[in-house]
Amino acid sequence: MVPGSVLEDYLDPGSMMEDRADPGSVMEDRGPPHHLDNQPTEHGGSDNPSKNKAQGFVLVHAGAGFHSESKAKEYKTACRKACIKAVAELREGVCALSAVTTALVELENSPITNAGTGSNLNIEGQTECDASVMDGRTLNFAAVGALQGIKNPILVARKILLESEKGKLPAGRVPPCFLVGDGAYKWAMAQGMASSTAAALTTRQSMASFKKNKRKVELAGQLQNPQKRRSSNLTSDIYQPPMDTVGAVILDSCGQVAAAVSSGGLAMKHPGRIGQAAVYGCGCWAERANGTNAFSSASSTSGCGEQLVRTMLARECTCAMQKEDAHQAILETMQNKFIYSPFLTADDSVLGGVIVLRCQESSENCEFRSGSRAFMDRLWWLCSALLSGSSRQQFCTPVALLVHPHASFLLGPVQAWFEACPTCWWSPLIGYWLLESSSIFQNDPPQPMGHYPFWKNQYFSHVRLEFLWAHSTDSMCVGYMSTQDGKPKTSISRLPPEASTGRSVAIEGGVCHLYNQST
Repeated sequence: MVPGSVLEDYLDPGSMMEDRADPGSVMEDRGPPHHLDNQPTEHGGSDNPSKNKAQGFVLVHAGAGFHSESKAKEYKTACRKACIKAVAELREGVCALSAVTTALVELENSPITNAGTGSNLNIEGQTECDASVMDGRTLNFAAVGALQGIKNPILVARKILLESEKGKLPAGRVPPCFLVGDGAYKWAMAQGMASSTAAALTTRQSMASFKKNKRKVELAGQLQNPQKRRSSNLTSDIYQPPMDTVGAVILDSCGQVAAAVSSGGLAMKHPGRIGQAAVYGCGCWAERANGTNAFSSASSTSGCGEQLVRTMLARECTCAMQKEDAHQAILETMQNKFIYSPFLTADDSVLGGVIVLRCQESSENCEFRSGSRAFMDRLWWLCSALLSGSSRQQFCTPVALLVHPHASFLLGPVQAWFEACPTCWWSPLIGYWLLESSSIFQNDPPQPMGHYPFWKNQYFSHVRLEFLWAHSTDSMCVGYMSTQDGKPKTSISRLPPEASTGRSVAIEGGVCHLYNQST
């Protein structure tokens, strides 16, 4: 086996599956599924596998809303650049928190996205941004809301998270995890972060949209009758740019996950309005595997902020990923906890999207496995060094097979031996090996035995990662890439023309196998 990744796409980009229990189904008003002839595809190894041993995976989105065909290339380019930047860091072995921040900075810097530069302007023509980040390893969360004068709000959110991990402030004050408005800006300046002018954050497109919407609002305000003003087409036709919140979820080489989200909010929003991108459990969520959760999982949402806040969709979807059938769980969550949520009964159209991933790795397993492998290798070497001649040959071989985790083909016989003689002096050693080997090779094929010198300590580990994106909007733009892929894959997922926007769900995704070789 060589280091690499294997992708098993549930669907080709933009396609749907015919069965609701299979990946890619489309459900409309809880009715029968759409029928399109398509089969899952499998991908072999990558085009250009990385020689670096650090492994990881990134999934990003450039919003759930409406993405025109004429600008499809620009949306995909933004996602592609974000994936490349994040994967470059993952290959260097950086943590998920750092990589997810890098991905968001790239998306915020793109003038085509509604985050950072080029964000929607509020009713007063100002740029106010929301952003948040969550570290699945520590479960710490930090956010900023209605932030002006900062090019990359996600950097401020991450700085808040890092500062909060240092403990209490002088005089026992509790460090903040969520700052808004002018207070967030002053805190960022006190931390030495760079400021940006309003003109630098405004693009030609965002200003043109603001002027168009401003005229509509002014005309609507001329109607004296409040009832007529509410029902006027002038107010209902406020132009919404065809993009929304951006976000990313990351898996790093130690099985840690992180999630982040950033948004400029709704066009013509009231000053001070805060959307789901800054709210705990609504914009992003990341959680490591523990005694309760079998999987490490992460999510990032996009769509109508008010609806996402009322339903806490990010946390709901992450919790759903703990179920056996991830695809079915996300489908049911989007339907029951979002579109048909009891908290949104007054809404005729519920608009949102989410990206999610889960994997079978955790920080405890990563650290324990690395240490135990080193211990076993050194024990094997010690046994070899203490013996010589025929005794060495007779004793060293079985010891090497027993104590070295790569001897996965002996799991069954050794376990029987261990259970038959629980009080023997060597039982703790075999039990230690069994615990290590069974967890490593649960989903990984056995490796051939060979010579493993203590100074090399080479081993392979296998991570199975599932990733999905789902949306009730017309479309959603995503990109994904593993550290062993030569280039990222991008897709604009769309609802079929006959589907009802805000009442239908499109789901796509895949499975990625990462084989991590370490020394």
